[in-house]
Amino acid sequence: MRQLIKTLLTLLLILVPVSLLAADAMQGQGRGPSLDSLFFSTKYGLTLLFVIVGTVLIWVGQMKRQLRIALMLLAFLIFGGILISVHPSPVCATTKPFIQGMRNPFLVMLVFVGAVTLLFNKSYCGTACPGGALQEFIYWLPFVKKGNRKEKVPFRISNAVRIGVTALFFIFVLTAGISIFEYINFFELFHWTIPGNALLLLTLTVVIVLVLVVSAFYYRPFCYFLCPMGLATWILEQFSLSRVRLDREKCTDCGICVHASPCPAVEGILEEKVIRADCHLCGECIESCPEDALDFGIRGR
Repeated sequence: MRQLIKTLLTLLLILVPVSLLAADAMQGQGRGPSLDSLFFSTKYGLTLLFVIVGTVLIWVGQMKRQLRIALMLLAFLIFGGILISVHPSPVCATTKPFIQGMRNPFLVMLVFVGAVTLLFNKSYCGTACPGGALQEFIYWLPFVKKGNRKEKVPFRISNAVRIGVTALFFIFVLTAGISIFEYINFFELFHWTIPGNALLLLTLTVVIVLVLVVSAFYYRPFCYFLCPMGLATWILEQFSLSRVRLDREKCTDCGICVHASPCPAVEGILEEKVIRADCHLCGECIESCPEDALDFGIRGR
Protein backbone atom coordinates (compact mmCIF):
# COMPACT_ATOMS: atom_id res chain seq x y z
CA MET A 1 0.00 0.00 0.00
CA ARG A 2 2.86 2.38 0.83
CA GLN A 3 4.43 1.82 -2.60
CA LEU A 4 1.05 2.41 -4.27
CA ILE A 5 0.73 5.73 -2.45
CA LYS A 6 4.24 6.70 -3.57
CA THR A 7 3.37 5.82 -7.16
CA LEU A 8 0.18 7.87 -7.08
CA LEU A 9 2.00 10.84 -5.56
CA THR A 10 4.68 10.59 -8.25
CA LEU A 11 2.03 10.59 -10.97
CA LEU A 12 0.40 13.60 -9.33
CA LEU A 13 3.70 15.47 -9.20
CA ILE A 14 4.20 14.74 -12.90
CA LEU A 15 0.67 15.58 -14.05
CA VAL A 16 0.28 18.87 -12.17
CA PRO A 17 3.17 20.72 -13.84
CA VAL A 18 2.28 19.13 -17.17
CA SER A 19 -1.27 20.46 -16.93
CA LEU A 20 0.04 23.92 -16.07
CA LEU A 21 2.44 23.82 -19.00
CA ALA A 22 -0.39 22.66 -21.22
CA ALA A 23 -2.60 25.54 -20.18
CA ASP A 24 0.20 27.97 -20.91
CA ALA A 25 1.08 26.37 -24.24
CA MET A 26 -2.51 26.36 -25.44
CA GLN A 27 -2.48 30.15 -25.16
CA GLY A 28 0.86 30.53 -26.92
CA GLN A 29 1.42 31.03 -30.63
CA GLY A 30 3.81 29.33 -33.01
CA ARG A 31 4.55 26.36 -30.81
CA GLY A 32 3.19 23.74 -33.16
CA PRO A 33 0.32 21.31 -32.58
CA SER A 34 -1.53 21.48 -29.27
CA LEU A 35 -0.26 19.37 -26.41
CA ASP A 36 -3.40 17.27 -26.13
CA SER A 37 -3.32 16.36 -29.84
CA LEU A 38 0.28 15.22 -29.41
CA PHE A 39 -0.18 13.33 -26.15
CA PHE A 40 -3.16 11.42 -27.56
CA SER A 41 -1.66 10.82 -31.00
CA THR A 42 -1.14 7.40 -32.54
CA LYS A 43 2.62 7.74 -32.07
CA TYR A 44 2.47 8.11 -28.31
CA GLY A 45 -0.35 5.61 -27.98
CA LEU A 46 1.77 2.94 -29.67
CA THR A 47 4.85 4.06 -27.77
CA LEU A 48 3.02 3.64 -24.47
CA LEU A 49 1.85 0.20 -25.61
CA PHE A 50 5.45 -0.85 -26.29
CA VAL A 51 6.54 0.51 -22.92
CA ILE A 52 3.80 -1.41 -21.12
CA VAL A 53 4.45 -4.66 -23.01
CA GLY A 54 8.21 -4.49 -22.44
CA THR A 55 7.81 -3.62 -18.76
CA VAL A 56 5.26 -6.37 -18.12
CA LEU A 57 7.38 -8.99 -19.91
CA ILE A 58 10.44 -8.29 -17.80
CA TRP A 59 8.32 -7.90 -14.66
CA VAL A 60 6.88 -11.41 -15.02
CA GLY A 61 10.23 -12.85 -16.10
CA GLN A 62 9.26 -13.61 -19.69
CA MET A 63 11.64 -11.35 -21.61
CA LYS A 64 13.27 -14.14 -23.63
CA ARG A 65 15.99 -13.20 -26.09
CA GLN A 66 14.04 -14.26 -29.20
CA LEU A 67 11.05 -12.25 -28.02
CA ARG A 68 13.32 -9.32 -27.26
CA ILE A 69 14.83 -9.40 -30.76
CA ALA A 70 11.35 -9.50 -32.32
CA LEU A 71 10.29 -6.56 -30.16
CA MET A 72 13.33 -4.54 -31.23
CA LEU A 73 12.70 -5.25 -34.91
CA LEU A 74 9.06 -4.25 -34.55
CA ALA A 75 10.00 -1.02 -32.74
CA PHE A 76 12.44 -0.13 -35.50
CA LEU A 77 9.87 -0.79 -38.24
CA ILE A 78 7.09 1.16 -36.51
CA PHE A 79 8.96 4.11 -34.99
CA GLY A 80 11.92 4.33 -37.38
CA GLY A 81 10.21 6.63 -39.83
CA ILE A 82 8.83 3.78 -41.92
CA LEU A 83 5.31 3.70 -40.47
CA ILE A 84 5.47 6.58 -37.97
CA SER A 85 7.63 9.70 -38.19
CA VAL A 86 10.50 9.76 -35.72
CA HIS A 87 10.21 13.56 -35.35
CA PRO A 88 11.07 14.80 -32.86
CA SER A 89 13.76 12.24 -32.22
CA PRO A 90 15.11 11.85 -28.67
CA VAL A 91 18.22 13.79 -29.69
CA CYS A 92 16.20 16.62 -31.23
CA ALA A 93 13.87 16.82 -28.23
CA THR A 94 16.78 17.24 -25.82
CA THR A 95 18.92 19.63 -27.90
CA LYS A 96 16.77 21.71 -30.24
CA PRO A 97 14.90 23.56 -27.45
CA PHE A 98 18.22 25.31 -26.73
CA ILE A 99 18.37 26.45 -30.37
CA GLN A 100 14.73 26.90 -31.41
CA GLY A 101 12.99 27.33 -28.07
CA MET A 102 10.64 24.93 -26.32
CA ARG A 103 8.02 23.83 -28.83
CA ASN A 104 5.14 21.53 -28.08
CA PRO A 105 6.55 18.44 -29.87
CA PHE A 106 9.79 18.76 -27.88
CA LEU A 107 7.91 19.29 -24.63
CA VAL A 108 5.69 16.25 -25.12
CA MET A 109 8.62 13.98 -25.94
CA LEU A 110 10.56 15.17 -22.89
CA VAL A 111 7.61 14.85 -20.52
CA PHE A 112 6.58 11.45 -21.89
CA VAL A 113 10.05 9.91 -21.74
CA GLY A 114 10.77 11.50 -18.37
CA ALA A 115 7.52 10.22 -16.85
CA VAL A 116 7.89 6.62 -18.04
CA THR A 117 11.53 6.60 -16.92
CA LEU A 118 10.60 7.73 -13.41
CA LEU A 119 7.93 5.05 -13.25
CA PHE A 120 9.37 2.12 -15.20
CA ASN A 121 13.12 2.71 -15.47
CA LYS A 122 14.52 3.18 -19.01
CA SER A 123 11.46 1.54 -20.53
CA TYR A 124 11.21 4.00 -23.43
CA CYS A 125 14.89 3.69 -24.36
CA GLY A 126 14.77 -0.06 -23.86
CA THR A 127 11.61 -0.92 -25.78
CA ALA A 128 10.32 1.87 -28.05
CA CYS A 129 13.31 3.96 -29.18
CA PRO A 130 14.03 3.12 -32.86
CA GLY A 131 17.69 4.08 -32.57
CA GLY A 132 18.26 1.84 -29.59
CA ALA A 133 16.17 -0.91 -31.18
CA LEU A 134 18.26 -0.96 -34.36
CA GLN A 135 21.54 -1.03 -32.43
CA GLU A 136 20.34 -3.87 -30.21
CA PHE A 137 18.92 -5.84 -33.13
CA ILE A 138 22.31 -5.66 -34.87
CA TYR A 139 24.06 -6.68 -31.66
CA TRP A 140 22.12 -9.93 -31.45
CA LEU A 141 22.66 -10.90 -35.09
CA PRO A 142 24.15 -14.42 -35.13
CA PHE A 143 27.03 -13.75 -37.55
CA VAL A 144 29.16 -12.16 -34.81
CA LYS A 145 30.87 -14.71 -32.57
CA LYS A 146 30.01 -14.39 -28.89
CA GLY A 147 33.69 -14.34 -27.98
CA ASN A 148 34.03 -10.94 -29.63
CA ARG A 149 31.45 -9.49 -27.23
CA LYS A 150 33.05 -10.39 -23.93
CA GLU A 151 34.93 -7.14 -23.44
CA LYS A 152 32.84 -4.21 -22.24
CA VAL A 153 33.96 -0.62 -22.11
CA PRO A 154 33.80 0.44 -18.44
CA PHE A 155 30.78 2.63 -17.79
CA ARG A 156 32.90 5.36 -16.21
CA ILE A 157 34.63 5.77 -19.58
CA SER A 158 31.56 5.67 -21.82
CA ASN A 159 29.64 7.97 -19.49
CA ALA A 160 32.56 10.39 -19.29
CA VAL A 161 32.55 10.61 -23.10
CA ARG A 162 28.78 11.14 -23.11
CA ILE A 163 29.00 13.86 -20.48
CA GLY A 164 31.90 15.47 -22.32
CA VAL A 165 30.03 15.56 -25.64
CA THR A 166 26.99 17.06 -23.93
CA ALA A 167 29.20 19.66 -22.25
CA LEU A 168 30.67 20.58 -25.65
CA PHE A 169 27.15 20.94 -26.99
CA PHE A 170 26.32 23.52 -24.32
CA ILE A 171 29.61 25.36 -24.89
CA PHE A 172 28.97 25.70 -28.63
CA VAL A 173 25.32 26.61 -28.11
CA LEU A 174 26.16 29.34 -25.61
CA THR A 175 29.15 30.75 -27.50
CA ALA A 176 28.20 30.28 -31.16
CA GLY A 177 24.56 29.21 -31.26
CA ILE A 178 25.59 25.96 -33.00
CA SER A 179 24.45 22.44 -32.12
CA ILE A 180 27.18 19.83 -32.56
CA PHE A 181 24.49 17.14 -32.41
CA GLU A 182 23.30 18.30 -35.81
CA TYR A 183 26.46 16.70 -37.17
CA ILE A 184 26.51 13.53 -35.07
CA ASN A 185 22.81 12.72 -34.71
CA PHE A 186 22.40 9.00 -35.41
CA PHE A 187 18.63 9.52 -35.61
CA GLU A 188 19.01 11.43 -38.89
CA LEU A 189 19.11 7.95 -40.41
CA PHE A 190 15.39 7.61 -39.67
CA HIS A 191 14.46 10.72 -41.64
CA TRP A 192 15.37 8.74 -44.79
CA THR A 193 16.61 11.86 -46.60
CA ILE A 194 20.03 12.99 -47.83
CA PRO A 195 21.28 16.32 -46.42
CA GLY A 196 22.20 18.93 -49.02
CA ASN A 197 25.13 20.24 -46.98
CA ALA A 198 28.31 18.32 -47.91
CA LEU A 199 29.93 18.62 -44.47
CA LEU A 200 26.73 17.55 -42.76
CA LEU A 201 26.35 14.60 -45.11
CA LEU A 202 29.95 13.51 -44.48
CA THR A 203 29.84 13.69 -40.69
CA LEU A 204 26.41 12.03 -40.44
CA THR A 205 27.47 9.24 -42.80
CA VAL A 206 30.61 8.56 -40.74
CA VAL A 207 28.66 8.53 -37.45
CA ILE A 208 25.82 6.37 -38.76
CA VAL A 209 28.13 3.80 -40.39
CA LEU A 210 30.37 3.72 -37.32
CA VAL A 211 27.43 3.20 -34.96
CA LEU A 212 25.98 0.42 -37.13
CA VAL A 213 29.32 -1.40 -37.36
CA VAL A 214 30.24 -1.02 -33.68
CA SER A 215 26.74 -2.15 -32.68
CA ALA A 216 27.66 -5.67 -33.84
CA PHE A 217 30.32 -5.86 -31.09
CA TYR A 218 29.26 -3.37 -28.41
CA TYR A 219 25.82 -3.02 -26.88
CA ARG A 220 24.07 0.24 -27.92
CA PRO A 221 27.19 2.37 -28.54
CA PHE A 222 25.33 5.56 -29.47
CA CYS A 223 23.19 5.27 -26.33
CA TYR A 224 26.16 4.89 -23.99
CA PHE A 225 28.67 7.22 -25.67
CA LEU A 226 26.73 10.05 -27.33
CA CYS A 227 22.96 10.21 -26.79
CA PRO A 228 21.88 13.25 -24.72
CA MET A 229 18.51 11.63 -24.04
CA GLY A 230 20.41 8.57 -22.84
CA LEU A 231 22.30 10.78 -20.40
CA ALA A 232 19.11 12.47 -19.19
CA THR A 233 17.26 9.18 -18.69
CA TRP A 234 20.28 7.70 -16.92
CA ILE A 235 19.98 10.51 -14.36
CA LEU A 236 16.23 10.00 -14.00
CA GLU A 237 16.74 6.24 -13.82
CA GLN A 238 18.44 6.64 -10.46
CA PHE A 239 15.13 7.95 -9.05
CA SER A 240 12.85 5.46 -10.82
CA LEU A 241 10.20 3.63 -8.81
CA SER A 242 11.22 0.34 -10.43
CA ARG A 243 14.50 -1.35 -11.28
CA VAL A 244 16.29 -4.70 -11.46
CA ARG A 245 16.56 -5.97 -7.88
CA LEU A 246 18.97 -8.38 -6.18
CA ASP A 247 18.04 -10.96 -3.56
CA ARG A 248 21.33 -11.10 -1.70
CA GLU A 249 20.36 -14.28 0.18
CA LYS A 250 19.95 -16.19 -3.08
CA CYS A 251 23.00 -14.76 -4.87
CA THR A 252 26.10 -16.98 -4.89
CA ASP A 253 28.34 -14.44 -6.68
CA CYS A 254 28.89 -16.91 -9.54
CA GLY A 255 29.18 -14.08 -12.08
CA ILE A 256 27.05 -15.80 -14.71
CA CYS A 257 24.74 -12.79 -15.05
CA VAL A 258 27.69 -10.43 -15.54
CA HIS A 259 29.02 -12.46 -18.47
CA ALA A 260 25.58 -13.11 -19.96
CA SER A 261 24.41 -9.51 -19.90
CA PRO A 262 25.58 -7.17 -22.68
CA CYS A 263 25.25 -4.00 -20.58
CA PRO A 264 27.57 -2.62 -17.87
CA ALA A 265 24.79 -2.24 -15.28
CA VAL A 266 24.98 -5.71 -13.74
CA GLU A 267 28.14 -5.09 -11.71
CA GLY A 268 26.45 -2.16 -9.99
CA ILE A 269 23.35 -4.24 -9.34
CA LEU A 270 25.39 -7.01 -7.68
CA GLU A 271 27.30 -4.47 -5.62
CA GLU A 272 23.96 -2.84 -4.73
CA LYS A 273 25.21 0.58 -5.72
CA VAL A 274 22.82 3.50 -5.43
CA ILE A 275 23.99 4.93 -8.76
CA ARG A 276 24.22 2.36 -11.54
CA ALA A 277 24.99 2.29 -15.24
CA ASP A 278 22.14 2.51 -17.75
CA CYS A 279 19.83 -0.51 -17.67
CA HIS A 280 17.86 -0.96 -20.91
CA LEU A 281 15.71 -3.78 -19.54
CA CYS A 282 17.07 -6.46 -21.86
CA GLY A 283 16.39 -9.09 -19.18
CA GLU A 284 19.57 -11.08 -19.90
CA CYS A 285 20.85 -10.91 -16.33
CA ILE A 286 17.50 -12.05 -14.93
CA GLU A 287 17.13 -14.84 -17.48
CA SER A 288 20.67 -16.16 -16.95
CA CYS A 289 20.69 -16.27 -13.13
CA PRO A 290 20.57 -19.94 -12.04
CA GLU A 291 19.45 -19.02 -8.51
CA ASP A 292 16.61 -16.63 -9.46
CA ALA A 293 18.37 -13.96 -7.43
CA LEU A 294 17.47 -11.15 -9.84
CA ASP A 295 14.09 -9.77 -10.77
CA PHE A 296 12.46 -6.55 -11.89
CA GLY A 297 9.98 -4.68 -9.73
CA ILE A 298 9.38 -1.81 -7.35
CA ARG A 299 12.61 -0.76 -5.67
CA GLY A 300 12.92 -1.26 -1.93
CA ARG A 301 10.59 -4.24 -1.84
